[in-house]
Amino acid sequence: AGDETPLSENGDFVRADVALAGDRLGFGYLDGVALANAASGQPDAPLGIGDDVTSAPGASVTVGLSLIADPAGFRLDTVQIPTDGSTVEAPSSDADRQFASKAPAATLVYADGVGLGRSAIVQALAFAVASNIASQGFGGFDEATPSPMSGAGEMFEDAAMALGFNLQTELLEQLVGEYGFALWYADPADPNSVAGVLTSGTESPETVSNALYALSLTFQAGSQGDVVITTRGIGDAKVNVLTVQQELGEPVVLEYGVVNGELLIGIGGGIDGYLSGTTEPLAES
Repeated sequence: AGDETPLSENGDFVRADVALAGDRLGFGYLDGVALANAASGQPDAPLGIGDDVTSAPGASVTVGLSLIADPAGFRLDTVQIPTDGSTVEAPSSDADRQFASKAPAATLVYADGVGLGRSAIVQALAFAVASNIASQGFGGFDEATPSPMSGAGEMFEDAAMALGFNLQTELLEQLVGEYGFALWYADPADPNSVAGVLTSGTESPETVSNALYALSLTFQAGSQGDVVITTRGIGDAKVNVLTVQQELGEPVVLEYGVVNGELLIGIGGGIDGYLSGTTEPLAES
């Protein structure tokens, strides 16, 4: 009908479009603020997820995405633009990124970067966990309405009552510096011998260790006997060994802990493989 302001004149849309200007095959745009408002718990809101969603990562930004044809193949460029007047502090670009020199050349899946605790995916996962725990009755709820009354910060504090630690301040904000993730076959001839490791630097190794200890207690308390958690030593450090029994097949074993100031999460001997190094690193492949 043409009786509303078109998207092409929306200031946030224009900023995202300009930031990704150039020869491109496609362009995408997401208004996080509008989505958060639509998902709020107001009676006339379309989704009705809860007022706390406005505190979720991405709820105060607009996102632009462009699809580009590149000599190496298709490329996706993205930009996030704060709409609340804040500025985004970019991670240091001069970090000594060494993860590829420790991952084996036969790595199947690889990713690295800086500031794992600040990544949107990790923050969104943590927010979802805290929101779920808070909704079970550990947070501040008004009995007159089913919607949580607290914001994200208070929600993490509410969840800490059940977890025994604050997921935001005692874990996420402690994950600083370089991080890396890799999956590989411990035995190339055995497709079931998948090994992997996720590692991240830590601001306070002791704080992260204490958080992981509390997390282990939570896992064990809620597992009803299906999860067994033990520890093993690596030098002066200890890592937790979480074993999940399965009705069919071998048990699933996950290891996690802080070694040499790094958070390490591994499967299939991934932690030992990472710490021992390799004569054929991915960085030289």
